[in-house]
Amino acid sequence: MKRLCLVFLAIAIFNMAGCGTKLIRPDAVGKTYGIVDPFSVEIHSQPSRNAETFKLRDPVVFFVEDAVCEGGSEYPGCMTDVVNRPDAAYLKVNFDSGSKAYINFKYFFPRLSPAIYSKKRAKRAKGLTVREFIAYVKQENERARTEFDKLIVERDEQIMESDWSDEVKQLVLNGELRVGMTKEQVLLSQNPPDTPPFEQMRKTSDVNQEGSVIEKWVLEHMGIRTVYYFKNDELVRWDTSFEKR
Repeated sequence: MKRLCLVFLAIAIFNMAGCGTKLIRPDAVGKTYGIVDPFSVEIHSQPSRNAETFKLRDPVVFFVEDAVCEGGSEYPGCMTDVVNRPDAAYLKVNFDSGSKAYINFKYFFPRLSPAIYSKKRAKRAKGLTVREFIAYVKQENERARTEFDKLIVERDEQIMESDWSDEVKQLVLNGELRVGMTKEQVLLSQNPPDTPPFEQMRKTSDVNQEGSVIEKWVLEHMGIRTVYYFKNDELVRWDTSFEKR
């Protein structure tokens, strides 16, 4: 079975032409892609895990020029390693801006990363080309940023126009907590304006403690779970823990 697998692998990697053998580059070479989630894709200045890396700010389009091995050697040298270690190879890419860089092959093999869109994926999603789809994503991101900025301004105005002390206002603006805060102050502090409903703070129960009713509220976000306890509408304590995955 192992020998049979190796035979199929060899067929997939090589293109037989008569008695000669021509090495096939990874399927991504010569194609255009788009990065829709730039914070999820690490860009390398050189084809090395020790090279300087960075992440882009906005969605971009790039063309895959070639494939190279770790350190810059020719791709055939690491061809067999890539099967078990996709990060052993890099794709040399040209961005539409004109700059060149390297993206690790792990984002393309064994399956294309959700953060990267191919021609087929863009067409399936919106019936657009890669460039058209990236332009659409940029437009939607800009619209979302504009809407978020508007919500932030409205929230900040609400805080600044309140009759709270300057110290409390600053705490709320900074997303910080302090015992004695009202429920409204905590909600404004801990719930960003663009927080989706399922991630917003929610009341879970009332706890009877020493004859008093304690309201228990919960916020779960990015793997962090925070429980807030209110007595007579004032924060008495809070507990934060990391959720188990």
